[in-house]
Amino acid sequence: MKIVGFESNNMLRLGIVEDNHVIDLQSMDPTVPDDLGEWLRRHDGDVNRSASSKRAAEIGREQIEKGHQNVMTAALGGDLAPQRAALVLSLVAGFQVMRQMIGLSALADAKPQALAKILGPLFQQLIDGERSSGGAP
Repeated sequence: MKIVGFESNNMLRLGIVEDNHVIDLQSMDPTVPDDLGEWLRRHDGDVNRSASSKRAAEIGREQIEKGHQNVMTAALGGDLAPQRAALVLSLVAGFQVMRQMIGLSALADAKPQALAKILGPLFQQLIDGERSSGGAP
């Protein structure tokens, strides 16, 4: 599941991608502003100023927990699997936002191999989980 912005009738709208379909949050929750772009301009880009952001967060949280986090938790197993799964998803989401949406040059211009070299150990630690106190870290 992804939360996306999309254009409809010359307005920027907020939606959730689920099963190759975009669900328009404005059509599901009338408190979500009709023109997200205009609303963001009026509020200096702060989505949290909207009461509707609570509903968007609730929808997103439910979909993530039922879908990707549930699958990742089952695949990881072991101690703190739900937390480790949530951290994997958080790293992926944050990385994608900064690289693709924001275009942070240190990430957007980096070679994939260089990023994999940095990210690999982080993901491996989350996949492996906590090791026993007798083993190497």
